[in-house]
Parts: sequence; C-alpha cells; structure tokens
Amino acid sequence: MKLIKSKSGMGLPMVLGITVFVIGLAATLMSYIIFQSRLVEIKINQSEDYQNAVSDVRTALNIISREQNLSPEFLASLENYFNISIENYNENVLMITSMINQNDQIISYMTGTVQEASTFDTLFKHTGSEDNFVLSPLVTPTNLLTTFVPEFIDNSFHWIEPESGFTSFDEIMDYILELTIQGSTFQYKTPHDLESQWQPNAWWYWYVDGDVEILPGSRRENNLVKNLRVQDDQILFINGNLTMHENSTIYGNVVVNGNLTIVGKGNSEQGIEGTLYVNGDVNIAKNLRLGTEERPSFVFAEGSINLGNNVNGYGYFLSHTFDGKQGNIQIIGGVYTSGSKNIPPQDIEPNEMFNETFLYDYAIPSQISIDPDDQTPPGEVTTTFKFTYPKLR
Repeated sequence: MKLIKSKSGMGLPMVLGITVFVIGLAATLMSYIIFQSRLVEIKINQSEDYQNAVSDVRTALNIISREQNLSPEFLASLENYFNISIENYNENVLMITSMINQNDQIISYMTGTVQEASTFDTLFKHTGSEDNFVLSPLVTPTNLLTTFVPEFIDNSFHWIEPESGFTSFDEIMDYILELTIQGSTFQYKTPHDLESQWQPNAWWYWYVDGDVEILPGSRRENNLVKNLRVQDDQILFINGNLTMHENSTIYGNVVVNGNLTIVGKGNSEQGIEGTLYVNGDVNIAKNLRLGTEERPSFVFAEGSINLGNNVNGYGYFLSHTFDGKQGNIQIIGGVYTSGSKNIPPQDIEPNEMFNETFLYDYAIPSQISIDPDDQTPPGEVTTTFKFTYPKLR
C-alpha cells in the first residue's frame, strides 16, 4: 500500500505550521524542565534535612570562630560530631560540607586569616574571563552587603552606633527591621505603598515587608510604564521577592531578600541603572539595557543569574552561576561566578573608565576581606575568622 500518493510534497504553509509547532513544543518542554527544577530546589529548601544541614554547618562555623582552633584534631572532632566534612579548599580556606542527599549538599567556606583588599582590584578591575582570574570564595554578595551596611548606617544616621558581624541576608533584614521599629531611621512600608504609586518611588529610607510586583498602568492610564526609583544615597530594603514588568527600569540601590524577576513582553525593553543585592535567583527577560559609563549597573545574587538575549551596556554580575548564552549580549564590565558561567568571553569587554571613588554611591564597600595568597606581605595578614553563609550547592 502506498502511503504517499502525490509527489508534490507539503506546501509552505504546512511546513511553517509544523516548524512553529516544533519550536513551541520545545519551548514548552524547556519551560517545564526549568519549572520542575525550581520546584525541586524549593522542596529541598523547605525540607527538614536541609534545615538540619544548614544548622550543623553554621554551628560548626561558630564553634571554630569562638575557639579559634584549626588544629586537625579539633576539626576531626567536629566532623564526627556533626557528620560533616571539613577539608582544605586552598592553603588558607576550609570548605565545610554537609550532605542532604546523594546529589545535594550545603557548603560554606572559612578562613582564619584575612587581608583587607581593594574591591576594585579584587573584582571590577577584571572582566572575570581572564585566564589568571580567580574569585576568592569569600567574595560573595552576602559578604559585600554585610560589609557595606554598617558603613551605610554610620553615614546615614550619625546618632547610631552601627552593629557589625552579620553573616547573612536574613540578619541584615532583621537588623534593618529593628532600626525601623525603634524609629528615627527607616520607615516601615507594605508592598502596596510601592505598587499603588503612579510612578513607584522610594523617596526615603524604606523597609518593605513582603513581595513587591510593579505592574504596568491600567488601560485607563494608557498602559503607563511604571519604573522603580530609589533616591540617591539611599537603599530600598525589600523583605521578599521583587517582580518588574515590560518596559520598566530599576533606578538606584535595592536589597531583595528573595528572587528578582524582570518580565518582558514582545519587543519591550527593560533596564537596570542601579545596584541590586539579591538573596536568591535573578531571571531577566530579553532586551535588557544596563547602566551607563557614569553609572554602571551591579547585580549581585546568591543563586543564579539568567539573562535573555539582547543585553547591552555597562554592568557587573556576581553570582553562583550565570547563564547568558542566548546571544546578542555585549557587557562592558564583568561577570564573576563561584560555579558555572555560560557566556562567551568575547561578550564581555573591560570598562576602562571605571571610577572606584564612586563605590559608596553604588552601595559597594571599597574594601573587602579575602583570603591572603603567597604574595601578601605578613604585615597585611590579620588573624580573623571569616566565613560564608551555608548555601545549597
């Protein structure tokens, strides 16, 4: 039996229809896979095993810091008691690990000696793609934030003696909330206080409690584009997720104790002209416009950063993993990761005009503690126990 009775073949409309169907099916499957992987991660983060693993690692870190003891015998006793692994990451840094299951683990890094280094020389002097560039495991979004916040509090509220020694986003948010409750510093706001504005503007020192989603204006407002603006010399603290929509731009410095999502629509163009600290993942739609030569953008995320295609401008990214393989990406700045980095090196150009005197305005500390190397003069090495917050890796 002949299955094909005509040799004329399929017409162009049918070919196009099949092509569109296949592309749509592939996109749907990819979205489903990503969605499922995020569900798995959320499930792990909410599990008792995860909480126990974080607790074990944090307790071990605190004991080592308190005792200031790095002897093999002492570390072995902690390994046995907490059922964790403590091994050398490099000559000066320990890696502390607690397994949740066969595939997932909690990891933290610790050192007993540090040197104070220029943040510019450590990070922003590089694109992150150089063969000789090595990211110190102590340089994380959390450590940048916890270093900067005491300086920010001291400069903004001279009547307050700022606290220090923070080790996590949650501790920073708890501290800002405490200052808010005490009065005369930050103002307590709900998400509605931002979302309901005609043009959302954090015009003072704001602590926003909850998830924030800035939606476009209504049809009555001619589908008004709503940006998010934070005034100069201030930081907006959001204790939750932040979601922006098509054609919006974030201006200023924002701390997000959750995930950041920037949604696009059609050929819409989104923008970032500020510094974003994110205690989670960052997912940004295509057509992203980064900062300018005068005001580069900085996106620091403890999780992953995922960019769509068509990204350009002056920007710096620091995260555990980075995915910018979609194409048409030209970043003048740098990309630094502690895990995988998926972006062609030629897509990142050095910013020869970077002005480190503006780091405070960018909500970034000018100095950061890192582990010393063999070239560090002994006089610049301090006996200080510093560690990173335990993270799922």
